[in-house]
Amino acid sequence: MKYCETLYINCSDKIIPNLYNSHVIRLDDTKMSSNSHAYYQFVFCLGELFHTAQSLQSNGILNQPYSAGIIILDNKKFKDSDYETNVERIKFIANNFIPPDKGIVISIYESNIQNTKGFIRQNADIVWPFKKQWNKNDCKDFVVLQGLGDVTEHSAHRNSESIFSRIINELENLSVDYKIIDYTTSIKETFEVLLMCKLLISYTGGPYWLAGGLGLPTLAFGENFIEKTNFYLNKIRITKPVDYKENRIVIDSDYHVEPKNLLTAWGISRTRNVPSYVYTYNEEKKFHSKIVDHVKNIGQVINEEDYDILKKSLLK
Repeated sequence: MKYCETLYINCSDKIIPNLYNSHVIRLDDTKMSSNSHAYYQFVFCLGELFHTAQSLQSNGILNQPYSAGIIILDNKKFKDSDYETNVERIKFIANNFIPPDKGIVISIYESNIQNTKGFIRQNADIVWPFKKQWNKNDCKDFVVLQGLGDVTEHSAHRNSESIFSRIINELENLSVDYKIIDYTTSIKETFEVLLMCKLLISYTGGPYWLAGGLGLPTLAFGENFIEKTNFYLNKIRITKPVDYKENRIVIDSDYHVEPKNLLTAWGISRTRNVPSYVYTYNEEKKFHSKIVDHVKNIGQVINEEDYDILKKSLLK
């Protein structure tokens, strides 16, 4: 185990967390080495750490910085074409998240252990907000499109090139200005351009996960069910009269049904089966759960419904 460095978020540099007395998250699964580099993993694990820290500190259970550790496989770029290393990406996201009230200290370690597996983080049920938030009154009249790079080599993206081409054609037919970003774009530039644009169009990767914490309107394209157009889930079907209160259908104190949920990549969790419902935090509501409302899906952009959602979102 090799120590990399320690991040001090909203606190002074007095302690270095050790693995034996900290909340530790492993991202060193060699079966999926991209886990130590992917935006979604960093957003998931840091969201979990910040959420836990704030939940303890806001109720006075903990009156000092929360101690945490992240174990990556190694500190390097995933590909030579990437702009920065995984540790640099982790640092950027951590330093731009809303910090816990009493701070958080995160030590980063390299394991360099071969043939480790079973440590995949796939809990997308916490959307931790960034300090800067997207504001429609401040954005410019252009959209951001996530480039494909070599993602097309993955079996889940076998048709992405043709989907991407149809989106480009529609942007140009409607004379919509757009900017393409990918993993060769620095996370700092990606972050800044997301704050300035009016809409992100992306597969469920890369900036899709940064957009959640920014509150940026997002269109997801792709072949997966979590990118499918108007694929809604309801937990319970009801047939008797109801009262409506606080975005939830209330029948009595012990029986309710969640409102109509569009299935997105957000809210998918191995431990909490409530698609498109997430925990989040802000200074007014503090902790609360909410439906994912910043994402719409346009699937493979092949039918009238896909194009209708795309066109309406572009011409807003």
